[in-house]
Amino acid sequence: MSKHFISNSFDAETLLAVMLDTAHQGFMIFDKKLDILAINERAMELLELPRDLSAEGVNLSVYFRFNAERGDYGSGNIEEQIEQRLSLAALFTAHDFERERPDGTIIRVQGTPHTAGGFVSIFTDVTRERTAETQLAESQNELENQLFKRTKQLRENRDLLFSAFDAIPDALILTNKLGVITHSNSNMKNFHPGVEQAIDNQETVYGMFPTLAEKPWEIQGTDTASRRSFECELFGDRWFRVQTSSIPKGGQIMIFSDISDYKNQQHTLQKNMSELTRHLRREKKMNEMQREFVSMASHEFRTPLAIIDSNAQKLIRRFDRLEPDQIKTRGENVRAAVVRMQSLMTSFLESSSAQAGDIELKRKVQPLESILRCACETQQKVCQTHFIELKLEELEHSINVDSNMLEHCFSNLLSNAIKYSPDADSVIVHAFEKDNKVLIQVTDQGLGIPAAEVAKVFNRYFRASTSAGIAGTGLGLNLTEMIVEAHKGTISLTSIIGEGSTFTITLPFAAEAAEPDQKNIAKAS
Repeated sequence: MSKHFISNSFDAETLLAVMLDTAHQGFMIFDKKLDILAINERAMELLELPRDLSAEGVNLSVYFRFNAERGDYGSGNIEEQIEQRLSLAALFTAHDFERERPDGTIIRVQGTPHTAGGFVSIFTDVTRERTAETQLAESQNELENQLFKRTKQLRENRDLLFSAFDAIPDALILTNKLGVITHSNSNMKNFHPGVEQAIDNQETVYGMFPTLAEKPWEIQGTDTASRRSFECELFGDRWFRVQTSSIPKGGQIMIFSDISDYKNQQHTLQKNMSELTRHLRREKKMNEMQREFVSMASHEFRTPLAIIDSNAQKLIRRFDRLEPDQIKTRGENVRAAVVRMQSLMTSFLESSSAQAGDIELKRKVQPLESILRCACETQQKVCQTHFIELKLEELEHSINVDSNMLEHCFSNLLSNAIKYSPDADSVIVHAFEKDNKVLIQVTDQGLGIPAAEVAKVFNRYFRASTSAGIAGTGLGLNLTEMIVEAHKGTISLTSIIGEGSTFTITLPFAAEAAEPDQKNIAKAS
């Protein structure tokens, strides 16, 4: 008698076809000769079998050969692979294993002998389940690793915290919200060995130091409960500054700073009047530097104002003959000069407002070529007497600079080169790289400077003897040097009277440029 219920009203062949068509798994049924009896569409899809293998009388060996030839069984002798699998199939024993196909799909193969003498193979795609299991295992491993690292980090942080406590030069204790002492550092134990016993006995800080409860506290800041301090004698004849700060989750941290030496030296405070005088003199000098910066600013506005004036005059004289593009170009020239003046004014005003006279450098990693070209083109537009020749060798490295400030330096050197070479008709700008630095040389064929005066040309207000009769204030080169040095660069001069001068600016590549962006240009002088 059959173990299963099968209705007699339904054709067995039709019932089998329905079952094979609707199953989510692949089915293959073989007889005792290992010839195919049935195979469903799902098995054909999972195993990627051609249609001609689902025909009457096809033997299992044909399937094995097809799989072997397309590489499903890996490298090796195909005949041996087929023979090995036929030998196992001929045993007609139940089997359950998984095989990963070359495309990464994982197929579970379950074989069960049937009573008619063959066996039934069921094929299930378990790729998603195995992938999920792998991901779950990886996630679990990652979680365990993170937990281990976090636990290790917490342990290291705890040890670091206690090491930091011991490294503090002052004596320190921690209390809970009830004032009970919970921790102390080694310096507190040195001053008061009984603190360890107080911690074991859960003694309060005021029980161990009654003097603290009797002293009036000096309030620091606006939060009277968070930070207080006072001075008192403890541990014999030692003076301490006691400071207490609240801990956010309750409790206090109390720091005992030994100020005995400070107390003993209070009678010498009058000797510090000379130090106060020195600071007053320094403040006076800073005020003088501030006035000098204002003078520099007015001097450095001359070049952009000349650009504005030149373009404005051309617009007025030739407004009826200029094309729209020409008018636009003139307007852009004026706008660029205004932007430059605004940039200089902002830097100088920020500098003047600070007591130390700092100028903020807005650095950006950028190529030198564009800055040099802009400076040369700007000067060429306002100069009708000289041709500015720009020679650029291979500049492979960028520089980390404030382009407006650096362009100002080049413009000042070009302006001087033109102004102090009245009988010449050209100025040469040469840029090249050498020894991990970029060098920019501005050469004229002008008046030159006496050798005895070369070392003084960057001094504030200095003017060479050969410049007599030529307008100038002696501020431009001084500011140029300060800006270059703020970029961790250098500027030097070689000059021969009657032949001309060469100014050389050296700047580091971007990787070695100075940080941070805030540089004290005033101190560079």
